[in-house]
Amino acid sequence: MIKPRLLVDDTVVVADRVAGLLGLLHAQRATRITRLTGKHVTVTDNGVVCRWRRSTS
Repeated sequence: MIKPRLLVDDTVVVADRVAGLLGLLHAQRATRITRLTGKHVTVTDNGVVCRWRRSTS
């Protein structure tokens, strides 16, 4: 199974693991994943949040 490998296999590049998990767990297309930037991702003590929608501001 690919999901467990993406979660724990440190021989896979981290960026590939994250992109793979976003595709598998959130059903996001590769084109949307590749458009993510740092401003779409928020890291807090409680976890990480990805905003998929465009900002209205």
